[in-house]
Amino acid sequence: MSVIDIPLIIRGRIVEGPRAEFGGRRSGVQLAATDVRPHVGALPLPRGSDLADLYTLKFDQIVDYLLELGTRLDLDRNAHLQAAYEASRVVSGMTEGILANVYANVGRFFSKPVIHDWVERTVGIQYLEGWVPRRFPQGGQASVRAFGARGVHVVAGNSPVVSMLTIAQNAITRSDAIIKAPSNDPLTAVAIARTMIEMAPDHPLTRHLSVAYWKGGDAVVEDALYQPRNIEKLVAWGGLASITHIAKYVQPGIDLITLDPKLSSTI
Repeated sequence: MSVIDIPLIIRGRIVEGPRAEFGGRRSGVQLAATDVRPHVGALPLPRGSDLADLYTLKFDQIVDYLLELGTRLDLDRNAHLQAAYEASRVVSGMTEGILANVYANVGRFFSKPVIHDWVERTVGIQYLEGWVPRRFPQGGQASVRAFGARGVHVVAGNSPVVSMLTIAQNAITRSDAIIKAPSNDPLTAVAIARTMIEMAPDHPLTRHLSVAYWKGGDAVVEDALYQPRNIEKLVAWGGLASITHIAKYVQPGIDLITLDPKLSSTI
């Protein structure tokens, strides 16, 4: 029996504690994760105003942090990334060649041209940096700005890219993320978070990322966590059963952003 150990990371700290064991998606594989239940109260950021430290950072400072992070996510030198790759080889549905290529090129997701391109296309850097005036045809004016949010990200494990982009986007939008690691990619987000801790343990971007594994549908964890006092956004990847389950937690104060499959193709 192969056992994959999944630590619990809360805001720049690796939390030790009893392990809970779960069956993996592949026969002969067991997942042993730090039990989230005793620590669920420590996962959410207490108040939305606690995002304020992220607003002491300029956009270029956030990009510089991600660039430095990218240099440390070298598969040949990063033991955490190597462990994530080995785990994915066992539990992922992807071929070894594709996985090797993805993990060998993690740094490109944290490169300046890539970051600037997708930020300009999806949000606009000026909206992340301050209030942007917009004038209406009838003469009125409003100012628009993008603000970060506290969120839980139930990420997909069909590609390590999902966890990589989630962490980069969380930093760029000055948000607070609790990532629920998927069983078919249990260590990619953990590997990046641990690298961030080693690089800058007290940096605001490090302190606004948590990574945990629990069995989807665990009411003890989810009933306590998915509350408007804890989060503003639920970002969920998944199929019909997963999204239907998560949707029941939608209520005033929580927005559900679904990245469920609409159209798939295979070549």
